[in-house]
Amino acid sequence: MTLSGDNEVAIQFPFFNVFKDGRVELLWSDLFPKTSPSHDLITGVRSKDVIISTEPQVSTRIFLPELKTPDQKFPLLLYIHGGGFVMFSAFDAPYHLLCNKIAAEANVIVVSVEYGLFPARPLPACYEDSWKALQWVASHADGGGSEPWLNDHTDFGEVFVGGDSAGGNISHTLAFRVGSIGLPGVRLVGIIMAHPFFGGTEDDEMWLYMCTNNSGLDDPRMNPGLEELAMLGCERVLIFVAEKDYLNVVGRNYYEKLKKSGWKGSVEIVENENVGHCFFLRDFNCEKSLELTQKVANEVDFIVAFMDPANSGLNEPRMDPGVADVARLRCERMLIFVAHEEDHLTVAAKFDCCRFVDDRSTYHLLHTQERQTYFTATGCANCLLPPAANLSTAVPILSSPVLFTLLS
Repeated sequence: MTLSGDNEVAIQFPFFNVFKDGRVELLWSDLFPKTSPSHDLITGVRSKDVIISTEPQVSTRIFLPELKTPDQKFPLLLYIHGGGFVMFSAFDAPYHLLCNKIAAEANVIVVSVEYGLFPARPLPACYEDSWKALQWVASHADGGGSEPWLNDHTDFGEVFVGGDSAGGNISHTLAFRVGSIGLPGVRLVGIIMAHPFFGGTEDDEMWLYMCTNNSGLDDPRMNPGLEELAMLGCERVLIFVAEKDYLNVVGRNYYEKLKKSGWKGSVEIVENENVGHCFFLRDFNCEKSLELTQKVANEVDFIVAFMDPANSGLNEPRMDPGVADVARLRCERMLIFVAHEEDHLTVAAKFDCCRFVDDRSTYHLLHTQERQTYFTATGCANCLLPPAANLSTAVPILSSPVLFTLLS
């Protein structure tokens, strides 16, 4: 649409229009409903909002997993939402649900950053706000910070930074800063970038317009070179790209450049097949979303186990219990949920190969597939369920007496 005078559009970008008088009109805003912090009774995760700066206004939403002991320590993930640097919020329902899910599945404290957005606060505000949030987290490393959850429950030797889209880009810049100037009291183990934005697409000009102090197409925040990549201040990088995402190529380019840079850490790339950009924000329960969040959880579990001086390698019993470990269990009844038939067979083999406490002990595996829940009664001499039950017998677990039967 072209109008006369000040209402004439001078520049059209994918996310906003710029009028001749300098005004900026966002094409999308408030796409998602906001949600309040809460105590999730299903996962046990608690969340709360904390303002960390008033000038400029920077806040966070913190997610604390369920405590098993009063002094339990967790790894910490600083999460930075996406939205092209112009939209979305840490308080949007999809991001709240995502961070809650990561906190529960990875058993990690999540600090989700609410940073300044263009045009109210042009770039580099998003980078500075996110760095301020990471520094705020680090200020708790000696136990004297302003937030009790971080003082009491964070293991500052196991800190991660991650984000999606624009948040993936910001995550990279934070790791570069840590490598350049350090972050006292904190060990940044890794960064996790989901469908990250970097230069090399039609969005380059939009980023240059939004960033008031850019240095052109080779600005290291948009297009990091080998020298900048070699300085990343973390030990591991995990990159997700989506097969049908136009940013797929820039994520792959980042991966290849990082391998050539001389950086001493390890990098892995995972492609989400047959899906588009940030698909997981639209459907948390689809198979690909579950795979992505489980991969994030596995990444944290893997690194934490290998950083533990008490671990015993790939066969660490806390990660992969063997038959002998299972045989030492001291309980009479066990209920196990498995997501794939392969997992069902693996778990069943371990329990069937050992003498689980005594002949009276039973175990039950519930197999979830395509959002349905099925049950098997395997190795249960005194099971109250039909012994011939198999994966073709559907059980709506939350509306069925089966769960109560198994635990009775």
